[in-house]
Amino acid sequence: MRSCVLLLLFCILHGSAQELVKLTDAQYEQVRSELLSRYSKVPIDAANRVDELLVEYQGRLTLRQSLRLHYTKAYFLIASEQYQLAYNELILCKTLADRLNDPSLTYYYFGYLASIQSTLENYELAVEAYLNALEFAEKAQDQAMIARTHNNIGHLLIKMKDYDKAKRYIDYFYQYGVKVDNQSYMATGLNNLGEIALAQEALKQAEEYFLQSLAIREKQNYTFNSSWSHYNLGQLYYKEKDYQKARFHLTKAIDIRKTSERHFIALMPKIALAKVHLAQQEHEKAFTLLNSVIETAERFNAYRLLAECYSLLRQYYEVQQQYQLAIAMTDKYIANQQKVVERKTSASLMHFLAELDLNAKEKENIALKKQSELATQQAKAKEQQLMLIVIAGTVIFVLVLWFLRYLAVKNRALKKVIKELNKTQQELIEADKMSALTTLVSGMAHQLNTPLGVIVTANSVMREKILNIEQQLDEKRLNLATFKQFMAEVTGVLSLSEANSDKAANLIQRFKMISAELEGAKLKEFELKLFISEKVKLIAQQYHQQLIVNITGTEVVVHNYPEVLFKVLEQLIQNTAEHTKLDTTPIYSTIDIRPQDHNVAITYQDNGEGIEEQIRERIFEPFFTTKGMQQSLGLGLNIAYNSVLHLMQGKLSCQASEQGAKFVIEIPKAIERYAS
Repeated sequence: MRSCVLLLLFCILHGSAQELVKLTDAQYEQVRSELLSRYSKVPIDAANRVDELLVEYQGRLTLRQSLRLHYTKAYFLIASEQYQLAYNELILCKTLADRLNDPSLTYYYFGYLASIQSTLENYELAVEAYLNALEFAEKAQDQAMIARTHNNIGHLLIKMKDYDKAKRYIDYFYQYGVKVDNQSYMATGLNNLGEIALAQEALKQAEEYFLQSLAIREKQNYTFNSSWSHYNLGQLYYKEKDYQKARFHLTKAIDIRKTSERHFIALMPKIALAKVHLAQQEHEKAFTLLNSVIETAERFNAYRLLAECYSLLRQYYEVQQQYQLAIAMTDKYIANQQKVVERKTSASLMHFLAELDLNAKEKENIALKKQSELATQQAKAKEQQLMLIVIAGTVIFVLVLWFLRYLAVKNRALKKVIKELNKTQQELIEADKMSALTTLVSGMAHQLNTPLGVIVTANSVMREKILNIEQQLDEKRLNLATFKQFMAEVTGVLSLSEANSDKAANLIQRFKMISAELEGAKLKEFELKLFISEKVKLIAQQYHQQLIVNITGTEVVVHNYPEVLFKVLEQLIQNTAEHTKLDTTPIYSTIDIRPQDHNVAITYQDNGEGIEEQIRERIFEPFFTTKGMQQSLGLGLNIAYNSVLHLMQGKLSCQASEQGAKFVIEIPKAIERYAS
């Protein structure tokens, strides 16, 4: 019986030992080949298979093999356009790469981040990520990796139209290809140099570059890459109005890319060919080609391509004198441009949140490392110092954990508030002003920069203080007076950090009030002229200057939001008062009421200096102010504009005037519900 038990125990232990044997490189490559095979069919299935393999081979993968699998999963998620999941996976990759301390592995983290931002057309963040990748490529001393990164940066700078800087990066890549006789690098470099020359209207030089690139690719049987040369030659000859050559090269590019799974680049030459058809008055061919592109682009949410297609279709319908369809195409063009901006903004926000997560994880790793080092030092200390070291170590440990928890709570609060701010931003933006979103985020960042900067500085000071007290403990120089001084300094730094965190939270609360300011407004029926006359008297009492408001026009009964109208008029009068000198003539303004078919036009005009044209174009943008953001947030007229547009279902415009500022409010005589 004992022998059977021992034999069974031996078998179990032997089996467990077998399970913990690490995979060889050959076995790992076999697993990876299976994943790549799945990726060629359905990328998202391949990503899910990675999770299964990580569980199946748990304990048998080396840290490097595990990291490579996670990078592979991130690549599959990017290919499947699952960008948020890809970001989460890359944060894990960064943590594992830091543990391996291999710059070539950290390089791929920044490279994949750049790939996501580039795909979402957020080129500034993509360049920033590639510059970080370049730093790690140089640390790894991998010349090929350095050259490829130069090419990636250069290609993004071309999209950003910074051609001089782009040429320097592309030249570096091309010269490296010449140096190592890499035909693929040389062909790619020539093609990209040609794109720069084409953008700068150096057409002959661009043609020379493209033809050289095409010759190399055809000689080396780089069939798919040759489609880029054909595509660029097609665009060049289109510019030169040599439509026969343009048609030839674009058709070649389309034929080569028919089997490509990358829908974006497969559709680009078709759009270019449609332009050639339009230039040659072959409108039906262009119409057919553009509709086929739209059908594919809509399946893959290729908004930039859709916008370009609808712009060309608008031209087509204008030529056909089908103006209603032309207007419809214009609306679709604007809608897809809006989606491009929304996607870029979401990518920026996603990037910011990922950076917060990564910073939090790095702080946790640092804290755990310091905790381990502190325990080792305590074990080696002399017996007579043991009590003091244990007390000091315990206090420091508690302070570090409390501070990390405090930061984690604040980080979660900031993420929640940022999410709420994003929702508020979406409510403030109308279709033709989507570009104002970037200004809104920038203004918030400007206001939050100081308190957040103080918090970062406080964190840095805290880290130095902890390292200093740690060193004194290690060298056995810590005394009670020094420790008391350390406690006082730590308390001060924590107070400073907490005060600035509260300041940032208060600023964010003010931003949140933007969308909530008019929530109590009620829909009522009222006499417009009488209402304005009564409310203007109340507004006039708020100013020390002499304020004269003349109400003219016809009385009309409207069914709308009177309190919202009051707020809007109050903002217009406040705007007049703030931009009028105190010692000049009295403030004089008129409010004229003119009923129309279904609307009422309310014209407000003052006797001030007026508003310049370049300011009128931006006056309703959030955070736009001529007084400086320290004196004014620049949100008053933006709130008034959105109140009229979204709540009162009307329009607010600033019009040119020979004297003073002129605003026109157009609202319906009757609305039934709130327009979201």
